Amino acid sequence: MGLSSYSTTPLEDVASQGGGNPYAMQMCVLKDRSITLQLLERAEKAGYKALFLSVDVPVLGKRLNEYRNNYQLPEDMQWPNILSDGKDTSDRTDYG
Repeated sequence: MGLSSYSTTPLEDVASQGGGNPYAMQMCVLKDRSITLQLLERAEKAGYKALFLSVDVPVLGKRLNEYRNNYQLPEDMQWPNILSDGKDTSDRTDYG
């Protein structure tokens, strides 16, 4: 199974449920390279065995349907993999 770095579930929690299954991490190289490195280290420590590196365009495309429908992400959306150091995922209220 491949897990996106933008998943709304911490990568450690996903791996802990897998019963030893091999996991892969999908990610893009982030502007802040220290976050990219931290994410790679967390995935390795959690037992992820492969990396899927997305190397497409670094600019979000124009999504006309989202524009027409005034789409917005929910205010309570969490990004626990890219906005957390992964040290403690037991408190789901603060990933900063």
